[in-house]
Amino acid sequence: MAVFRNARSVQLLDLLRHRKCPRAASFCTAAEPKNEDQDYFRTNESIVRNHTHEQDGKFFTVDPKIVSAFGEELNTKQNTRAINYFAPRDWTKRNEVFGETCVMIRKPALELLQCIKQTDFNQPAVRYVLYGKEGRGKSITLSHVICYGYQQDFVVMPFAWVKKWLTKYYEVSPSVYRPGRIDHTVNANIFLKNFRQANADRLKNCITHKEYSWSARDKIEAGSPLLDVVDLGCDRLTFAADAMNVLIRELKLNCNAGNCKLMVVMDGVNSLFAEHTMIHREKSEYEPGPYKSWEDWMQNVAKVDECSVLRSIKKLLKNDYKNAVIVTSVDRTAKVEKTDPANKWWDSKVKKMEPDTATHLPFGLLGEEGWAHLSPFYPVEVTNYSESELDTVIDYHVSKRWIRKEAGDPARRKEIHFLTGRIPGDFFKFSSFF
Repeated sequence: MAVFRNARSVQLLDLLRHRKCPRAASFCTAAEPKNEDQDYFRTNESIVRNHTHEQDGKFFTVDPKIVSAFGEELNTKQNTRAINYFAPRDWTKRNEVFGETCVMIRKPALELLQCIKQTDFNQPAVRYVLYGKEGRGKSITLSHVICYGYQQDFVVMPFAWVKKWLTKYYEVSPSVYRPGRIDHTVNANIFLKNFRQANADRLKNCITHKEYSWSARDKIEAGSPLLDVVDLGCDRLTFAADAMNVLIRELKLNCNAGNCKLMVVMDGVNSLFAEHTMIHREKSEYEPGPYKSWEDWMQNVAKVDECSVLRSIKKLLKNDYKNAVIVTSVDRTAKVEKTDPANKWWDSKVKKMEPDTATHLPFGLLGEEGWAHLSPFYPVEVTNYSESELDTVIDYHVSKRWIRKEAGDPARRKEIHFLTGRIPGDFFKFSSFF
């Protein structure tokens, strides 16, 4: 499917339309001129706090400032492992084609927002866990929550797909603070840069509560702005992981002091309670598999609690501080476990007739340790699209000319309902062919 982006392509498209060549124009994903009759699937209410069940099933336009604030990771090296701190990268890339970022207002998000709005922030932090089968929209629901937190002046700390800290990490090194532990130097450095980009103006009232010293010239006195710790982690790669640990500790103290409100958003939290990571204790960089259980790599993988930053992130999930809200999700694909290669998945599932009995429920994914760590929490299930929600999604994509106009016909609409099973992830995957 061609995508017309630059001015020359737009001029060519206009020329084809002028010559009445509908076949050429029909494959363009650019939006048609605005039609008042198509506005039924949109709401003009962009303030997330005002979203109610009256807007349920409609799209709202996300402020571009929010998307850019929590955008792609600020990594000098472009790579396929780069993440987007606002939403999954494939989804944000498609929105770039659409020329706008729209999120559907769904019941799980409305339930979460209603609970957060009723929160007494003088009490310990309330924890929420989104659950549901993969592809149901948990990550986009978290994006909706991020919009709320940013608009309500929270210090928003998003951990997009935290599993990558355990598996496809960038570079690690021995801890500069605690011998025997491992520091995620590059991952922490990138995270702090993105955190500063989104929250620099929200940390103006936050201070350090003790003196921190890393070297003769790298010292931060007690009572200094907390942003100084973030700046040090951004500028000094060697101390980035320890600076992130200090940031997490000090944010909790500042929340208790009433200097800020914190929103922690974590996708795939169950990976933090895996039996092991895929980080080699003696090698600094990630190496792709396959890994054999009897080979050196699997014999020397580190535990989660041996990684300093991962330990601090787990402490951030405790409700031993106030003025905070913690929103997480669990997912079967976030588990750190051995899987079949991409070209052999059918061997165990089809040839051997092995049913998929893995649960998607929080207790099964968190395990005993994770359940004890997060309990008590408020569970929120994210399910398939309803019939009306999928019809709305179809009409939105038709208006953006991502799928053909014929897909909106009643008969073809039923085919899309059947082919996708009303699973949001399947519609996203297959819609390029509709």
